[in-house]
Amino acid sequence: MLTLAVIVVAAGALGGCSGSAKHAASTSSAAGATTTSAPTSQARAADTAVARRTVLAKGDLPPGWHAIAGEPDSSGVAALQRRCPPLARARRHIEALEGGALPQASSAFVNGNRGLPLVRARVYVLANAGLATKTFKVLAGAAYARCVALVFTGTAARPNASVTYGTPSVSTIAVPLQNGATGYRLSVPTTSNGASFTTHLDLVTLRRGRVVHLVLFEDAELLPLPAPTRDAILRAVLQRDRQAGVN
Repeated sequence: MLTLAVIVVAAGALGGCSGSAKHAASTSSAAGATTTSAPTSQARAADTAVARRTVLAKGDLPPGWHAIAGEPDSSGVAALQRRCPPLARARRHIEALEGGALPQASSAFVNGNRGLPLVRARVYVLANAGLATKTFKVLAGAAYARCVALVFTGTAARPNASVTYGTPSVSTIAVPLQNGATGYRLSVPTTSNGASFTTHLDLVTLRRGRVVHLVLFEDAELLPLPAPTRDAILRAVLQRDRQAGVN
C-alpha cells in the first residue's frame, strides 16, 4: 500500500516563516544580513509528542476497523526520490528548516479482513504557522496529487505481478470541513487476477495552526467506502486536532 510519507512539500512554496514566540526561528542581524536558526531538538521532540497525541486512533473509527502496520518514513523518501525529485529536494529543505527529521506521527486502519477499504493518516507538526501554511498550500495542490498517482502506479511500488494499473485520473472532491481542507480523488484502472475494476484513492489535506493532516482513503468498486463514513472519519481527525490544542 502507498505510504503517506511521500507527502512533504514542493520547491518554490517555501520561504521565510513567522509564528509563535515559542516555535518561531530566532533571527540576528549582522552587516545588514538576517540569519534564521532552526528549532531546537527539544522543540522538535515536543512537537513529535503532539503529533502522536493528534494522529487518528482506532477509537475514532466506526466498529469493524482495526489497526494495521504503517510504512516507514524512509520508504516514502525513496519513492519521492524515484518519482518526484523536486519534492524530494523540497523535503530536504524543510528538514533543514526544522533542524532535522520532521516531527510527525502516522496510523493506518482497515475495515474487515479483505484489505479494503483502508485509511492511512499522517500528522506533521511544523515549527510555526507560517511554514505550516506554505506546506499546506503545496500539499493541497493538484501537482502533489499527480505525484501520489505516480508513486501508487509505479512498478517499483507494486511488485505484485498479478495486479496491474492503468493511467489514473485526478479530480477534486468535496470535503465537509472548514479550515480550507481540500481533497482529490485518484481513479486508477486496475486489473487483478483477470478482474477489472477501479481503485479509488481519496487524498485529503487540512491544516490548523502549525499542524498539517494528510489522510488517504483507499477503496475499490467491489469494496467501497461509503462517503458518509469517510466524512465521519475526517470530522474525527479535526476533533482530535482541536483536543490537542496546538496553536
